[in-house]
Parts: sequence; structure tokens; C-alpha cells
Amino acid sequence: MLPFTLPPMTSPSPPNPHSIEILAAACKAAGDPLRLSILRVLSKNSFGVLELAYIFQTGQSGISHHLKVLTQAGLATTRREGNAVFYRRSLPQDSAMHTALLQELDRLPLQPELKARVD
Repeated sequence: MLPFTLPPMTSPSPPNPHSIEILAAACKAAGDPLRLSILRVLSKNSFGVLELAYIFQTGQSGISHHLKVLTQAGLATTRREGNAVFYRRSLPQDSAMHTALLQELDRLPLQPELKARVD
């Protein structure tokens, strides 16, 4: 006999398929070092694709692809000014993972070569 009483077993509520898809998209987006670096750079300012391509010394199409993944995952948002589109980091919504990810990214120092191109 156990020296304590276990609570009655209950079935967990079934997972929301939509929530699982959102979590999977966020994990995919956060699973790439360049995308994490982009989120780190977007912490203080918004940038256009060409600016980010310069900062990361990467082609425009590659940066556009990474920004699309980040935006679809809800980690980045866009702002349009005329023909220009600017990207910035999304504010954490109701996701503990999103909040933890951004907090951890903010603790990391920006690489000196990136910092020089951002400033």
C-alpha cells in the first residue's frame, strides 16, 4: 500500500490539431540558425529584405524564404509602406514557447560582424 493517495486518473483533453500545426511551424522556423539570427536582429528594429540581405551577406531570395517561414510561423510580422515591406519580430501572444524563445534570443550577444552591419 502506498503511503500517499494518488489523484484519480483523468483523460487529458484531446489536442487541438490547429495548435499542433502552429507549434510545428514555430519549431520549424526556430530550427534554423539563420532564422534565429534574423529574429535576433529584428529585436530592436524593422528591416526590409534588401537590408537583411546586406546584414547577413546572403541573397535576397534566401532571405525572403526565411522571412516567409518566420512570418507563417507567427514569429515575424510585416508592415507595408508603399511598395516596401518591412519585417519585425512578432510580440509573444499566448505561447510560452514563443516567449521563451524570444527571451533566450535576447540573452545572446549579436555577432560583432552582424552588429557592425546593423549599426
